[in-house]
Amino acid sequence: MSEEKRAYIKKLKERLDRWSEKISDLAIDAGIENAEKQAEYQEHMERLHQKHKSLDDKVSGLKVADESAWERLKEEIESSWQELKEKYEHVKSRFKKDIEKEKHK
Repeated sequence: MSEEKRAYIKKLKERLDRWSEKISDLAIDAGIENAEKQAEYQEHMERLHQKHKSLDDKVSGLKVADESAWERLKEEIESSWQELKEKYEHVKSRFKKDIEKEKHK
């Protein structure tokens, strides 16, 4: 593997770690009082974790990708970052009051 690929993968792994922390910051330990809203929150968080895991799998796939797959995977990864960011922002804004309330307990 070229030094450029190694550096790129390392950068992506560090970025994934930061996103993992950001996602963890959205966790609400005590839960949301409204059962319907709690179920919605859990569903959104599960999707967020799935997007993160999918992105992690794609980054891992870069390690064994040949040149033609490398470029395709890089594009997919950039698209997946955008999807993860959008999902994160949606969850954060949708449940902002509940998240803030939990942090101040």
